[in-house]
Amino acid sequence: MAGRPRRAEPLGLEIIVAAALRLAADGGLGAVTMRELAVELDVAVGAVYHHVQGQAALQSAVVEHVLAAVPTPSALDGTPRERIVQRLRAMQEVLEANPGLTASVIAAAPDLPIARRLRRDVRATFRDAGLSPADARRAYVALEWLWLGSRVVAGRHAYDATTFHRALDALLDGLLDKSTNHIS
Repeated sequence: MAGRPRRAEPLGLEIIVAAALRLAADGGLGAVTMRELAVELDVAVGAVYHHVQGQAALQSAVVEHVLAAVPTPSALDGTPRERIVQRLRAMQEVLEANPGLTASVIAAAPDLPIARRLRRDVRATFRDAGLSPADARRAYVALEWLWLGSRVVAGRHAYDATTFHRALDALLDGLLDKSTNHIS
């Protein structure tokens, strides 16, 4: 039967995610349509939908893929503080390497299994540093607010690595103060 020629490689979720990352670099992942993906991949739109049920599923798959590259603090060496800093730096590096994903990561991550695992691991690392479970939860929220806030502001207050790392150091100094070892 005549029609579209067969792809040289089989279409799969990893190929779709890679194409979505390429397209997201220009206008953000939220602007990537299934039709654009199909054109990028030289397949029918139905072939894309066979692997990804819609825009929300696409964003989740891409965010899962990106977050999988971020090591959890338990997989890192050093003190609890050093592991938290390494994890946050890795998160920022992943977002810098994947332009157009910040809004999708912020929107989709809270509900994804990988994000829940990363949150649990950071809270456990705060507990390793001597914080109570309640203080570890509050410390994580403060850390998340710093991270999220650093990524959503545009203009002269937009993210820059130097300012972020100074703010992270100041936040961790306060959270992990050795003299009181608790959050005020």
